[in-house]
Amino acid sequence: ENRAACPRLLGEEHDPHRPLSHYWIAASHNSYITGHQLTSVADAGMYSRLLLCGCRSLEVDIVDGMDGPVVTHHYTLVTTVPLKKALQRIAEAAFATSDLPVHLSLDVRASPKQQAKAADLMAEVLGSALVLPEERLGNGAPLSAASPHLLRGRILCKGKTAAGRRLAE
Repeated sequence: ENRAACPRLLGEEHDPHRPLSHYWIAASHNSYITGHQLTSVADAGMYSRLLLCGCRSLEVDIVDGMDGPVVTHHYTLVTTVPLKKALQRIAEAAFATSDLPVHLSLDVRASPKQQAKAADLMAEVLGSALVLPEERLGNGAPLSAASPHLLRGRILCKGKTAAGRRLAE
């Protein structure tokens, strides 16, 4: 069983008002891959499956595609999935089993033009669930003070790019 919180650490004293850094979070690496990380199939449905199993942190590897950004394990033989399709599966399943926040770890190796398209897709598909950097929380606190309680039903993104490359603004 994979739960949204570490069962050993949860008890009657569980306090959802502490900062996120105080919690154990079930995470997934290469979340979209159905098998071997070098030669397998990328499947947007894997995001749904992981979320329904209790995973709250997913990896999204974004690279340039012919018709817009795609998700794949860069520089491998793994197939691609359109980013929009992956985001749709995440949005559909994100809070089906838990209202605890979902974390998307973005590994962005797309060009600035496709990064901008990816940002637009995230805003479009994830809508009001997406936490924006300039946003203040319900109690007026900055995001650095975010707790699972304040972020219920929300999706957070953190991102990185290939060395020496800046995220498009």
